[in-house]
Amino acid sequence: MKKPISKRIASAITTPVPLFAVFAFCGASAFIGHHMAKLDPQAKADALATPKYVIAERGTLILQSVLSHPNETGEQLQSRVAEPILSVLQKYADQGYIVLEAARDENNNYVVAALPDGARNITKELADAIDQAEVDAKKKAEAGNAK
Repeated sequence: MKKPISKRIASAITTPVPLFAVFAFCGASAFIGHHMAKLDPQAKADALATPKYVIAERGTLILQSVLSHPNETGEQLQSRVAEPILSVLQKYADQGYIVLEAARDENNNYVVAALPDGARNITKELADAIDQAEVDAKKKAEAGNAK
């Protein structure tokens, strides 16, 4: 015959638990609580916030830049293309964004498995950084030729 529900609940609650397990649980709880209390409210919010994502078509921009300047050396391409791209990517990484490398197919569709809501496309900003580096290089070359 089955025990009444009240007796089954009472036996489940009063099951013997090793004293070590109780102390380990209390210690872990105190440790986590102590470290969470040290965080300022903004850090707590950041830790619990949804991650931020941006996408970038870096490969397309690099190919386009290399094809438009076929006579440049590797060092020139590094300073004119790679460094501006890396600085923009680092800027977003420093702000806590996750940068996804993206590509487009022949129908102009993104080739990314999935994008979360709120993902921002920074490809235009990367292109602007490359364009600015080109302008700076031209000004530097003109200043060198003027001397």
